[in-house]
Amino acid sequence: MKEILEKIDNALANDKISSFSIHIEKVGSVLVADIEVNKNTTSESLFSSGGTHISGERGQSKRNTGECDSKTKVKALKVTPEIYDRPVEPEFCEAFQQRIIIPSSIGFGFIVLGSAKTAYVGDYIIYKDGKFDVCNKEFFDKHYFY
Repeated sequence: MKEILEKIDNALANDKISSFSIHIEKVGSVLVADIEVNKNTTSESLFSSGGTHISGERGQSKRNTGECDSKTKVKALKVTPEIYDRPVEPEFCEAFQQRIIIPSSIGFGFIVLGSAKTAYVGDYIIYKDGKFDVCNKEFFDKHYFY
């Protein structure tokens, strides 16, 4: 948490983000923080270096159109209302047990520690290079497969 707050403080000082909000709630004996960051339009990904937020890691095509030439294979978990009723990959099961992936108290979602986003229904929690992140369906369909 301290590392994330330091990155937010740096980003504010360097005008990479315009504002942020933190909602902290006690769930059992654990404090759960839901952090929302509003970026300035010209900034790079706040957590792209050293964190697990990977939105800045998009491939460029040879035509420089911004579309990826190929998709990256990842392990992915699609967030659905039935998420608790189906088997998941061992990496995701372990992440739930270790509270890396935590149910959010706001809506039907999941907080992924180290990611700048909360995963809601229709989003994907992905596992790539030993790290977890969150992306929406459009980004997933464009850049990943599983």
